[in-house]
Amino acid sequence: MAAVHRREAPVARKERGEVTSVDHALDHSYVRDAVVPERKLVTEALKRGLGAVTVDGVTREVQDRPLIRSQVEGRKLATTKEMLALESKLIDFARLGRGRCRPLAILTGPAPATGLMKVRRWPSPMYSVRVTA
Repeated sequence: MAAVHRREAPVARKERGEVTSVDHALDHSYVRDAVVPERKLVTEALKRGLGAVTVDGVTREVQDRPLIRSQVEGRKLATTKEMLALESKLIDFARLGRGRCRPLAILTGPAPATGLMKVRRWPSPMYSVRVTA
């Protein structure tokens, strides 16, 4: 104890709360969404570290993380390399499956003077469906 008092031995400090709260925010935010606003990451981290973290500390920790960032319509968005890899894998899976099954419906073109699209369902007869853009 005397060594600690004289500062001869380093004092064991708790891990910064910002690190664990940002880890939780990343895990929590990317469960349902592939891309989230950076603001949501900061908000989730502040909720997790309530009383143990500061806004500046959390913001700095989020900025220090190796995230893929983009700005769309003035909003700062972020994703991870893992999420990008999962999205790419899903797109590749969908492309490989194209044309393997017969379609659920075929658009045959607009019906004259009605504004409805003709849809042929397998093996049912022809139906008319209103298509809006």
